[in-house]
Amino acid sequence: STIRWSREPHAVQPQVRFDFAVSAADPAHALPSKVWLRRMRDVLDADPAIYTKPAPAAGVEALRRVIADYLAATRGILATPEQVVIVAGRRHACSLVAHLFLRRSSRVVIEAPCDGAVSEFFHLRSDEVIPVPVDEYGLDTDLLPTGPAALAYVTPARQDPLGGTMPPSRRSALIEWARSAGAYIIEDDCDGELRYQGVAHPPLAAIDPYGLVFHSGTFANALGEGLGLGYLLAPPEFAASLSAIKTMGMENGQSFEQMVVASLIAGGEYDHHLRRLRKTYLERRDALMAALKVNFGEVELIGTAAGTRVTWLLPEEFPRASVIADAAAKFGVRLTGVVDPRWQGNPFYESALILDYVALSPDKLREGISLLARAIKTIRR
Repeated sequence: STIRWSREPHAVQPQVRFDFAVSAADPAHALPSKVWLRRMRDVLDADPAIYTKPAPAAGVEALRRVIADYLAATRGILATPEQVVIVAGRRHACSLVAHLFLRRSSRVVIEAPCDGAVSEFFHLRSDEVIPVPVDEYGLDTDLLPTGPAALAYVTPARQDPLGGTMPPSRRSALIEWARSAGAYIIEDDCDGELRYQGVAHPPLAAIDPYGLVFHSGTFANALGEGLGLGYLLAPPEFAASLSAIKTMGMENGQSFEQMVVASLIAGGEYDHHLRRLRKTYLERRDALMAALKVNFGEVELIGTAAGTRVTWLLPEEFPRASVIADAAAKFGVRLTGVVDPRWQGNPFYESALILDYVALSPDKLREGISLLARAIKTIRR
């Protein structure tokens, strides 16, 4: 088993007024329907019979080409369109790579905590899953296991969910560990599109000299979870195998949707929409940080440079994060944190209170944090 984090409230209440455990995009800031409709018409005008044509197993060429160009421009990853495989999301990407390398006896390294569905998937696929603790700088490479391993799943750009960013020294150490262990790495760039400040460190796929990294990304943050489109960038020798595995696992649909997304990216609307989202979410992040400062003074936060949430590392004199979440629920404030009883006594996990902010307006964020302050006062008495 591994450390898990939960979006579920610690205490069920009849009404949740302020939900800091939801990172779904605000529908009010979705890509405008007129933009979708314009690009849909363009695709249909270019090929009225597109609905009769299944997509190639790896995805339509136009989308793979613009993704390769986009990764080169925004991430510094130099790759060919042939290395890109279109997937349904991060779990689909993990499944494809697992089919290549995993046996029941294979060792898999994952971050602790990590996405619950990803953790469950690897536990079902392997008899030996090794959770490696994270800190404010992401996965602690000093704690990587010795001996052989098949796979490692990591989120170095912004650790999911706690928010630490892996520094260059750890990234290099992780790649060297993978080479010595005979392992391949799934690099999940789940929040790479939503960066607000600073220069991002080069992703693992950009600095990997050995061809060990599978780079996974998604359009969910910008275009919505319902679209169900992401991508997996594979080392060249594995792209064809991934396409073959994908063919056996699902029907090749989505030609129309993939062409529409390709048109959005190529036409600049996707990048324009991302800029608008970053502006909106930055305003909400700043409102949250200001509200925390007003109510609690200087606070220690991680994960502020990107993504849809921050993690507040509570002061030593405060109760545990789980205790605060229970108290806040009585005030209609929903919070989340690491919830594995085996790690009670670990100061980092017990102090980590996760605050999602993109689904709440600045006024709602300020009011919610004010209520959180009242809840904390009641238990600190």
